[in-house]
Amino acid sequence: MANKEQKVEIENPWAIYSGVMFPIGVGKVLREYSKGDVTIQYSEGQMYPPESWDGKYVERFSTIVDAAKNYFGRQGEYHSLGRLAESLANRFPSEKECLAELLE
Repeated sequence: MANKEQKVEIENPWAIYSGVMFPIGVGKVLREYSKGDVTIQYSEGQMYPPESWDGKYVERFSTIVDAAKNYFGRQGEYHSLGRLAESLANRFPSEKECLAELLE
C-alpha cells in the first residue's frame, strides 16, 4: 500500500511575517510545524520554494482581507489600502475576488 500524505486544512492560512521590529509582508501558510513554526508562500507560482518562519514572527489570519487590513495599518510601503490589495491580487490571483472590496 502506498503511503499518501494527508492534506491538512490550515485554520488560519494567511499571515503577516515580520522582522524583529516591523512587518515585512503578507503570505499564505502552506505548512504548520509542531512548535508553531510555519512555511510561507509569498506568491502563487513563485519560482523558489516557500520559506520557513519562526512562529513568533508570524501573525495569523483567517482571510487575506483581514491580513491586508492589519498589515496596512502597520507598514509604510503602501500609501493606500487599494494599492496593497492590488499588489496582493497580482501575487495571489486566486484571491482577487476576495480582495475586490479593498480595490474599490
